[in-house]
Amino acid sequence: MSKKKFYIITTCCVIAVLIIFEFLMYHFVGEGALMEKGIMRMLWLSFPVIFVLLSTFIRDYIIKRKYKYDDDNDKS
Repeated sequence: MSKKKFYIITTCCVIAVLIIFEFLMYHFVGEGALMEKGIMRMLWLSFPVIFVLLSTFIRDYIIKRKYKYDDDNDKS
């Protein structure tokens, strides 16, 4: 699998997880609980930010580790 294909697949997965999380939170918790100040609103607003930051870091780390050897071979 190439770097570009891996990057596209992981980006699509991250977007899908965020959409599913937001839908489930809205559906099960309800609009009222998400609009009021409290723990649910904090979770609802902070999860996407933390998830995107962690997934970006992990994705870049995997790309560097997996494709470092391939890049070294291509240069020589």
